[in-house]
Amino acid sequence: MVTSVEKKLQANVLDDVKYSRKQVRMAIFGLVVGLWGPFIAALILLVLCVNGIVG
Repeated sequence: MVTSVEKKLQANVLDDVKYSRKQVRMAIFGLVVGLWGPFIAALILLVLCVNGIVG
């Protein structure tokens, strides 16, 4: 009885660790996209304008 409870607790802790790592990765990814998104968009617009596709 005690061992099954311990196993469940260990499984929960492992799930939490996996989830928190995934959250950290997503947070970093979101931060990178948030910072670089506008810059990349401006760069693409600049390239399109230079090529005469837009305007």
